[in-house]
Amino acid sequence: MNSRIHLYTLVDITCTNARRTQDAFKYQQHQNYQSVVQVLSLRGNPIIDSIPKVITPEDIEFGKAYAPLHIWKLTFEIGYASSITMDSLIEDFNYIPIIDNLKESVTFKMPMFNTTDKDYKNILFTFDK
Repeated sequence: MNSRIHLYTLVDITCTNARRTQDAFKYQQHQNYQSVVQVLSLRGNPIIDSIPKVITPEDIEFGKAYAPLHIWKLTFEIGYASSITMDSLIEDFNYIPIIDNLKESVTFKMPMFNTTDKDYKNILFTFDK
């Protein structure tokens, strides 16, 4: 049974498909997206519903240090629901390096995904029931 998961982040994970020899800015955005896909692939084969979308903040609580104007949302599925848990996502993504100073509406303390710090959390996940 598939498990539908929503990833919300303050990090610019725009999927541009840019290559190194093309636009450097778009290439860096795509590298963040690639990092997300690679981390998700540690425990299963993610089925990405669509490219990440920029949305206005919903009732989502990131770290207290942030007041975002927009966030990125990525929805995906994992074929085997038991292969990925909230705890595994939090553990796998914590401290993964990112490229910042792209189109984020916040400034990060450190250029990395942070899943646990009450002040600097910049990525979180929800599961469909």
